[in-house]
Amino acid sequence: MNTFRRIGLGFLVGVFFAVGYGARLHSMARQVDIQSSAKRSQSSAPGVMVAAARLEGAGIDLRPLSIMVTVLKSLREHYVDQITPEDEGKMARDLLRAMLASLDDPNTRFLDPQQRKLATEAAQGKFHGIGAVLEIKKIKMGDLTEEHLLVVAPFEGGPAAIAGLQPGDDIIAINGRDVLPYNPYQKADKMIKENRKKPVDKTQFRKKMDAEAERVKTGIPILEAENLLTSEDSGEKVLTVKRKGSAKPITLTITPRAFTVSPVTSSFIDENKLGYVNINCFTATTSEKLRAAIRELNSKGAKGLVIDLRNLVGGELDVALEAAAPFIPGKPLAIELRSRNRQSTIKVPDCGPNDVWRGPIVALVNYGTARVSEVLAAALRDNASAKLVGENTHGDCSVVTLIDQPDGSAISMTTGLLKPVKSAAFHGKGLEVDVKVAGNGNASSDPQFEEAVKTLAAMTAMRSAGVATRARSRS
Repeated sequence: MNTFRRIGLGFLVGVFFAVGYGARLHSMARQVDIQSSAKRSQSSAPGVMVAAARLEGAGIDLRPLSIMVTVLKSLREHYVDQITPEDEGKMARDLLRAMLASLDDPNTRFLDPQQRKLATEAAQGKFHGIGAVLEIKKIKMGDLTEEHLLVVAPFEGGPAAIAGLQPGDDIIAINGRDVLPYNPYQKADKMIKENRKKPVDKTQFRKKMDAEAERVKTGIPILEAENLLTSEDSGEKVLTVKRKGSAKPITLTITPRAFTVSPVTSSFIDENKLGYVNINCFTATTSEKLRAAIRELNSKGAKGLVIDLRNLVGGELDVALEAAAPFIPGKPLAIELRSRNRQSTIKVPDCGPNDVWRGPIVALVNYGTARVSEVLAAALRDNASAKLVGENTHGDCSVVTLIDQPDGSAISMTTGLLKPVKSAAFHGKGLEVDVKVAGNGNASSDPQFEEAVKTLAAMTAMRSAGVATRARSRS
């Protein structure tokens, strides 16, 4: 099968360049249509827009397709085993995953039909697996740079959150099997090179090499690991994770399952006359739920508002714009940078007077605040004088487009970057907070929330004092 895969490599390279380049041309040409159609679509995943792939003939180098046809004919006619359509499809998808992953962009990836189906359900607030957004990120450790499976954010009420998984956790093993990077042989290569420079006892060296060979043999490839944790599989998973601040790895037992998430929850902090709104996910109903919550808090006389954006990964740009309308109607959300040095200012739509929030705002953020949610936080600070409390955000300001394929699969592709209109760009670095408070992962206490309430109470007191001063001066 290794020979089979090597022969098929040329065939799949042709597929990748032809389909990928055609999809990119279509994505650029239809950018405006994508944004408007994504708003209407009910099948997009949180944080993505949906486009359809169309292979345009003009301007495309078709030589890779010619190579593909030649290699495919050779495989079908001469390979010792019978080549089935299933074989060809599996090879194509596996290599497309690896090719897209080689761009080192966790938002640009291949989704098979089942993964695309799960993304569709996620847009409706229905989730599967352990209930966490994961990313594959390259991390340098000593002389080696390898891909790691990191937790961006667990979903509120999902299995991962209940089990105690936290943003930034590095998943190093599943059910005792090490999570392997794309090239699992780097450690062995390093050991061999070091032994050549400075030989060690042969028995000891052989023992280390055997242990490393066993680790690779029994390990789980990182793409397979990611799929295992986000699929509909309901089998119990024992995760071993490295956590910042913990000297030893932590073991967590999680049972994946299907669950739903309420997009918005809210409450009234009566003793302080403050409101609290938690945006759990961006779905088609988020804006409607959020406006209803604002109307209710206004009716109860709330003087200040805490907006909780922690562990909010995504979502779809148009949904986020609608969610921003009660707070910064008509104001710019961000500047979108696209391919070929194109850029445009994205403005928040206007909002009905009964849905507008006019009081002070504190936004709670953390490492799990990613993509448009952290751009929203920056816009609230720039345009509504909001204070940011918590921890620095993730630092992913990508605009992601899903390009659907005829077989039900899709390509998730970064098609733009967002940057604040007033603040400094923070892509790759994270948005810095005004008041830094570490989370403790303890369900019984929330120091970040407590600090947010304290900060907001001071802001409302200052505003009330200012109003009183102006009233006295007028009298």
